[in-house]
Amino acid sequence: MYGQQPPSYPPHSGPYHHEAPSYQPYAPPPRRGVNGPAVASLVLGLLWIYGLGSLLAVVFGHIGLSASRRTHAAGTGLAIAGLILGYAGLAVAVVLLGLGLLAGLVASTEPPASSGSTAAQVEQTPEPTKSAFRAADYRPLTTRGFDKLVKDPDAYADRQYVIYGEVRQFDAATGNDRFLANTGPVKLQASSGYTDFEQNTELRGTKSRLADVVEGDLFQAYVTVIGSFSYETQMGGSTTVPAFTIDRIKVYGSVK
Repeated sequence: MYGQQPPSYPPHSGPYHHEAPSYQPYAPPPRRGVNGPAVASLVLGLLWIYGLGSLLAVVFGHIGLSASRRTHAAGTGLAIAGLILGYAGLAVAVVLLGLGLLAGLVASTEPPASSGSTAAQVEQTPEPTKSAFRAADYRPLTTRGFDKLVKDPDAYADRQYVIYGEVRQFDAATGNDRFLANTGPVKLQASSGYTDFEQNTELRGTKSRLADVVEGDLFQAYVTVIGSFSYETQMGGSTTVPAFTIDRIKVYGSVK
């Protein structure tokens, strides 16, 4: 026993040798694409939209940060940028709102210094009065001038003339503020209950102004041209005649 050689073992072997365990290198989980909330946060922070965009940017920014940590998706920087812009925008909105409220408070507490003088000015301003009647403003017509007016009454609208005529119909059918007459540019007298006024015309006035006018009266009228007027005749059909507004009328005779 004492002359025997000890057993030989191969390198790195023996009764107490243990092989070292092998380790795989650590690899982080794969990163996914950019998360949508982070992008939305940045875009809304840039838009601002009177503070509404900033508020949404803060909300989506926090959602984006949480998503990046949970899923390892890219976008952490975008979410942080959106949060910065969002909080800054909210601060600006709060400042503007405070300034607006302050301006409104100051305006409401100022005494209405000029209100009294304005009311006084309104009370002292006279109402516009109707221009007085002036016969000189109304032009007489020649026979040719009257014929041209009858040919195209609308072309003479708002012009003022002196005309003469005979009341032909003034009853319940026409009403008490208008009548039909035969008219002309020259004053004529009745002969055997007849006059030579030939042009059928409608004349309009007020009830009070025409209160003393009846059928058969001969009149002088200061009128303003309205234009052409069409109406149904008693025999059927329609006719178109000149129409005038009576500004003043004077009865000078009658055919009756």
